[in-house]
Amino acid sequence: MLTEEQKDKIVFLLSNTNQTYAGIGKQFGVTRQFIGQINKDKNIKRPAVMVGGHRLDRCSVCQDIIDRANKGVVCTTRQLAKLLGISYFSLIPHMILLRKHNIIPKEFCFFRSDKVVEAVKLFKQNDISARQVGIKLGVANFSGVLWRARQQGLSIGRDPHPVAV
Repeated sequence: MLTEEQKDKIVFLLSNTNQTYAGIGKQFGVTRQFIGQINKDKNIKRPAVMVGGHRLDRCSVCQDIIDRANKGVVCTTRQLAKLLGISYFSLIPHMILLRKHNIIPKEFCFFRSDKVVEAVKLFKQNDISARQVGIKLGVANFSGVLWRARQQGLSIGRDPHPVAV
């Protein structure tokens, strides 16, 4: 039997965290069904982030993608898959979902070429021109690449505090 203090703690966890019933039950040595009954009795509205039938708050892949996008990491989708330790084809459905609902910016994993990504990183971190970056890294017409990205509504500007991958 749980004390009132323990029940209050369960109510707090249900209403303020995204822990599963099983996870909360394990903390208190009770079943997930018991936690569900407390939730039903107290009529608690649980915070849930649902996007297209997908729980973002419980998806570790989506959380990792969102974290990296918020940090401003510049990389290709294949590089991101390697960073997260998952296959490219496992990553794509998550990326599509997050882009579709505008949860991550359009700029994130926009470029497909490793060379162009390196050029964008160099351009954002230094005070050299796009032409000089293109010459230095061997990216033909890097100025045109930036112009095309800006035409599509992407902001490829210089960062005051760049983040390394």
